[in-house]
Amino acid sequence: MPEDSSDRSSKKLAKEGLVEGSSSTVTHVVGAAIIDPSRSSSSAGVGRRVLAAQRSEAMSHPLQWELPGGKVEAGEGAKEALAREIREELAIDIEPGRELGSSVLALGDPRQPRRLLLQVFLCRWLRGEIRLVEHRAWRWVEASQLSTLSWSPADRLLLEDLRRHLETEV
Repeated sequence: MPEDSSDRSSKKLAKEGLVEGSSSTVTHVVGAAIIDPSRSSSSAGVGRRVLAAQRSEAMSHPLQWELPGGKVEAGEGAKEALAREIREELAIDIEPGRELGSSVLALGDPRQPRRLLLQVFLCRWLRGEIRLVEHRAWRWVEASQLSTLSWSPADRLLLEDLRRHLETEV
């Protein structure tokens, strides 16, 4: 199978020491910017929405909002991991597309540095009805509403990229 750009991005990040298997401790996670299929063909900036999921009380960063996704397992490509995580967490099938952006967040004790690498991909909803497995709630969010939610720290770093995409891309 040919290598996709998300796998090339992951290898580049590994060379820079930003994914597991490199010299520092980094957890590589992926997030899905799932664009509302009923509005994906709207004019740029007019009512385009992205799916946001609220973390449950039992999760880290409880009750904060995020672009759903999860950890990339050993031997897994970023897009493959994302499709698996969304199937497990929301019971829907998606098609990950191009990368929207990535963020790196420092975690924990500075004497034992750990980092979280989040790669977010624009995704198309293929089929299924959302069934929440880990999250408390979900909702569609327009660009103008992004700043009204309490986002998890890693996702917060990508809100401007997401807002720009919702306002300008068709």
